[in-house]
Amino acid sequence: MSKSSGEEREFTFAESIQIADRQLETWFRESIKQIDIEMALSRQMNADDSHLHIGKWLYPLAQKKRIVLIAAGKAAVPMCACAADILIPGYSPISI
Repeated sequence: MSKSSGEEREFTFAESIQIADRQLETWFRESIKQIDIEMALSRQMNADDSHLHIGKWLYPLAQKKRIVLIAAGKAAVPMCACAADILIPGYSPISI
């Protein structure tokens, strides 16, 4: 039920779905804003002198001359910066 101008009315099913949809979208967007990209990425990615670990996968680094980081979306720059720092601590990448 909604109170507008002192009157109460029941929402239709379609109105209820629209209200719920807007509320869920708001919660989703607020949750996304709260994600700590560095913490999330560092849980899944780390490197030592010889290997890059991403999730369950292990990549040898000894024969690699370079690693290219590619990301897209709103979190692309901070994700690449975090990944670069994991690969080369203290490195500051240039974003395009």
